[in-house]
Amino acid sequence: MFNNNETSAVVQTIEDSARDVYYWHELALKSENDKSLSNLKHAEALFWVNENENFRKLGYRSIQEYVFKYFSRSKSWGVKLISIHKKFREDLDFTIKELEHVTFGKLALLVGVVSDREEAESWFERAKDMTQAQIAKAIKLEKGEENSLEEVDDDTSKISFAGPKEAIEVVQASLREARQEYANEAGRAVEDIIDFQGLEYMAAHFLSVYDMESNDPSVTLHATLRKLEAAHGIKLTYTKITQNEEV
Repeated sequence: MFNNNETSAVVQTIEDSARDVYYWHELALKSENDKSLSNLKHAEALFWVNENENFRKLGYRSIQEYVFKYFSRSKSWGVKLISIHKKFREDLDFTIKELEHVTFGKLALLVGVVSDREEAESWFERAKDMTQAQIAKAIKLEKGEENSLEEVDDDTSKISFAGPKEAIEVVQASLREARQEYANEAGRAVEDIIDFQGLEYMAAHFLSVYDMESNDPSVTLHATLRKLEAAHGIKLTYTKITQNEEV
C-alpha cells in the first residue's frame, strides 16, 4: 500500500519516463541558458537524455558527444550531473524543493557517500555550516582515507611533467594544440580550456584511447598519460588545484 509520498513519486516517475527525449533535450538547453532554473533541473534533463541511451535518438553515439556538442563540457561533467539526479531524486526520492537548501557542489561531494535517505538527511544537516573543503575532509576522515590520493576531477586538477626536455616540449605542444581545437569547436577562448579538457580532447581525437562506455572519469586520464609516457619516455602526473567556489 503506497502512502501519499510514495504514490506521488511513482506517478512522477511514470510521467517522466513517458516524456520523449526531445522534451528532455529542450529542458537541458533551457537549463543551461536560463539561470532561473536550478542545476537540479539540468541534471534531471541529462539523466533522461542518457537513460536507455536516448541520446542515440538525437544522433549521438554517447553522452560524451552529446554534452560536448551542446554544452562544451567533458563527459565527466555530464556523468556528475546524471549521478546526482539518480542518487537523490530517483534512488532516495528527494524532491527538488527538499534539495534546494543544499548547494549543488555539496551534493556532488555527497553523491558517492550516502546510501539511504536517513544518511543523506544527516549529512545535509551537518553540511549546512560547512564549506565544500570541510565536507571533503570529513568524508575522508570517516573513511580513514585522509592521507590517500584524491580522486581525479578534471575540473580541479592540472597536469605536470617530468622527464627529458625535448619529450616534454612535444607533449606540451600537443596539449596546447588540443586546447586550441577544443576552444575552436566549443566557441570559447582557449584561456578558458583547462588542461584536463585538452587532455580529454587529445585522448578522443589524437590518441584514440577514449573509453566511450566508461562512467569513470579517470579512465581517459590514466590511459592517455600511460600512452604518452610510453611514446615519449617521460613521467606525467597530475596535481590538485584548491578551489573554494561552489560547483
